[in-house]
Amino acid sequence: MSPTRVVVLALSSSLVLGACGPEPTWNDLTSRQLYAGWRSLSREEAVARCDSVSNRELGRGEVLYAVASGGSPDSMNVLPLMVGTRQGFRFTDTQEVKFLTELRRVDSGEPIRIHARPFFETTGPDRCYWSASALKSDSLPAILTSGSITSFRDPGPDDNATLRRLRPSCVFQGDYPPAEQPPCSRPTLFAVSDLDSDGLDEFWFTVPMLWNTGFQVAELRPDQSDLVMIASACLGCD
Repeated sequence: MSPTRVVVLALSSSLVLGACGPEPTWNDLTSRQLYAGWRSLSREEAVARCDSVSNRELGRGEVLYAVASGGSPDSMNVLPLMVGTRQGFRFTDTQEVKFLTELRRVDSGEPIRIHARPFFETTGPDRCYWSASALKSDSLPAILTSGSITSFRDPGPDDNATLRRLRPSCVFQGDYPPAEQPPCSRPTLFAVSDLDSDGLDEFWFTVPMLWNTGFQVAELRPDQSDLVMIASACLGCD
């Protein structure tokens, strides 16, 4: 059985920002708000409630960065990763995507029309989240941005060698008989950036796991001894 290769936002505290700016003001969608009078809501009711209270738009100068991958045969999932600010980066509670109808691919500048939708997570603290969908692209995953496309470049041989040195794991994905097991999968570097203009490269790469392929953004330390995670997205990862 082949592994799932849909990249979906990790709904946990695993999103860690290395250069986190001031926290914005947004609705705290806690269970007390979603369960009025502690009455249990159906998923349909909860999603409708999410739609009614989600109102966090991007602020002036803020840029949403997302990754697109997987989905159905004719569409792809678009998951918010982080928000770039004048101070660096900040967490995204994913509500920002509700107010966007278009993102752009960082590799080609191609505009991608998106359709945002809420979903309701119940495996941890009950909260609303937002994702989006778009028509399937020929090349996935794709890195998308809501703002002008700057500070991104294609990775070169030295970049790939650095990623291989710092993330050397090679994972056998899926449940196959030994004779049919495909070769192991290594992290793949899709882009390099310096979005916060601090002179340190940010690597955008896949993270293969047994049943999933995640995605990370990590900043290279000045001495190139490690990659410090800025944002992470993955389906079914703890």
